[in-house]
Amino acid sequence: MRWLVTGASGFTGGYLLEALRGRGDEAITLGRSAMNSVRCDLTDRAGLAAAVRQARPDRVVHLAAVASVAHPASGDFQLVNVAGTENLLAACGALPSPPVVALASSSNVYGIHAGIITEDAATAPVSDYGRSKLAMEAEARRWAGRLPILLARPFNYTGPGQSEQYLVAKIAAHFRRREARLTLGDLQVLRDFSDVRDIVEDYLALMDRHEGPLEVVNLCGGVGTSIAALLHAFSELTGCRPEIAQDPALLRRQEIPVLVGDPTKLVRLSGRAHRRPLADTLAAMLDPANSRPLRL
Repeated sequence: MRWLVTGASGFTGGYLLEALRGRGDEAITLGRSAMNSVRCDLTDRAGLAAAVRQARPDRVVHLAAVASVAHPASGDFQLVNVAGTENLLAACGALPSPPVVALASSSNVYGIHAGIITEDAATAPVSDYGRSKLAMEAEARRWAGRLPILLARPFNYTGPGQSEQYLVAKIAAHFRRREARLTLGDLQVLRDFSDVRDIVEDYLALMDRHEGPLEVVNLCGGVGTSIAALLHAFSELTGCRPEIAQDPALLRRQEIPVLVGDPTKLVRLSGRAHRRPLADTLAAMLDPANSRPLRL
């Protein structure tokens, strides 16, 4: 099986490549850096079409994106997340034998909901990032009759090697270094945390089974954990109890207080019912040997 992976140099991409190679599949990586098998920019429509023709993939996993909710240049979301994805879909749709395509959307498309979120919940994103992912999904629906597309909506996930610009990795690094003070925003927000390795296994299991025109699936565990509970778990694992300070500058103007997904459809379509306990993920993140990003 030949896979084409965009965003392979990122956090999720490294784990995906490791999993694909462990299966004995061929993985072709596409991106702007020299470390990729095929060097190409998603915004270069003609160059991207040529690169996809050269790769002739059976499966495509599109992870490349401007992924931080706090990214300051809102125009980048439209350029990369929306136009770049449309270019990729057009390139795949032009192949004689179109591949199965997985697009990494986001749970941020849902916006604010009071309870556990199913795939048919209303979408009302509150950030530029979330709005760009919803616009990307609209582009995907335009191609649904021509390409088999999996629209994955991952909820929050973390794991060894994640950048400290992301909250759980930032907290893990502070506890790993046993720093006396930690500055955070809202400690009561509730998130559905998965291990990155579970997310990768979700993608693979779903792609192995997906044949239909378009399917939307939450990638999640269905359990909400507050930031305060994360801090307690890290304290229990390390015996370290730093001073926790709240910085108003870290409070988002339109914070989503609860973001927890319903995994029922994921379990049904993937056959994966087991997920790694969050405590095991946090313990792995505390190990200095795991603090660097996975690079293959």
